[in-house]
Amino acid sequence: MHKAKQACLLSFHDVGIHNFDIVDSLIDEILFLAGTPFALLVIPNTKGETAERISAFKMQLIAWQQDGFELLLHGCYHGVRSDSNRSYPGRLALRLTNNEAEFSGLNEASSAALLEEALSFWETLEIGPPTVFVPPTWHSNPFLVSQVLDRSMLYEGRFWIQNKNKKYFSGVISFAGLPKIAIPATFAYAKSLLNTPVGIPRLALHPSDFPDHRKDINYLIRLALNKRRWIQYASL
Repeated sequence: MHKAKQACLLSFHDVGIHNFDIVDSLIDEILFLAGTPFALLVIPNTKGETAERISAFKMQLIAWQQDGFELLLHGCYHGVRSDSNRSYPGRLALRLTNNEAEFSGLNEASSAALLEEALSFWETLEIGPPTVFVPPTWHSNPFLVSQVLDRSMLYEGRFWIQNKNKKYFSGVISFAGLPKIAIPATFAYAKSLLNTPVGIPRLALHPSDFPDHRKDINYLIRLALNKRRWIQYASL
């Protein structure tokens, strides 16, 4: 009797009102390769957009949801609006991530306020309550995990996914922000994660990965299909 393959997660990041109609073809391309719907990490901010644009965004999210894609809450703005109440390591994380690590180094009150704003944006999208929260670039602060878990969501960090009852080791494979010189090391790391019979590795794709890393992505999806089986966050 064959032993069941270990689990693996597949996600596509940074889907927002600014690009939902552009990335739909990339999502279809990944779906064809993976053979199953996967997680879409949604930036909920819709400030400053027209009613027509917001309506089209909501309709597309609902369509993806009905097709079996999981929709995960991915921060609030995916970019910093204020540098106040932020620790020095948090400000350093901003410089390293092109100001995308919006939750990095925030104090307790500022972290809670930004999370509440994200949830408020999400509620207007009318796609049901979020079940998973992923901070942009996986940078956090000492308070965010408990704030997310207190709202009955899964929390995804750089190396772990957790709920109130369990914590899963989950190394991430990502090309985001990497220089070309780092690609060979990324491949070696990816192969190690996918071959190691522990944890739940994640292949985290971004719009910026295309077209430069399309060949690399195709290879890693095929490797994951050979070594692992896709699961959804809802099964955790």
